[in-house]
Amino acid sequence: ITIRGEAYVVPAEGGKPEEWSQRLSSVVAVAWSPDGSRLAALATDDDEIMPIWQGRIYVLEPDKEALAVTDDTVSPVGGFPPVAPPPEIRWTDDGRILFVGDRRGQSYVFNGSPEGRPLETIAGGGLQYTDLSLDAAGSSAVALGATPDSSGDLYLIDTARRSQTRLTDFNREYFE
Repeated sequence: ITIRGEAYVVPAEGGKPEEWSQRLSSVVAVAWSPDGSRLAALATDDDEIMPIWQGRIYVLEPDKEALAVTDDTVSPVGGFPPVAPPPEIRWTDDGRILFVGDRRGQSYVFNGSPEGRPLETIAGGGLQYTDLSLDAAGSSAVALGATPDSSGDLYLIDTARRSQTRLTDFNREYFE
């Protein structure tokens, strides 16, 4: 089954919608660059794969080929629409693209680059993130994560310090 999902941009003053995801098979999440000239998107270019299971982060620009920021070593978390939307993707003012991805069965917050620099790990490991909400600057985030001894707790992530602090421990007594 092929499920198409495109990314269209419509000028604020009105006009014809323009498809920016022309050669991608499906797009499930987007985030604007700070200057509004590009999009970061969780998508796939393979008609046989849904991006919620094995997509990539791409940079989209009008009339340009989509640029892959990630490869198959990381699987950006795509949620399970419409029940669980994908975690937030954020393009920061300094050009970083922050997103949640899985690697070898563990989740991390990654810092991606449209310039082709290697991915940087911000936080995570030893758990599965299912949601992420970043502040306006992309310097702090709250993530929902589950570990083998927890059904889900909140974690504060400082993206500059690359630190993670567990905020809740709701089911500790049950799991003990």
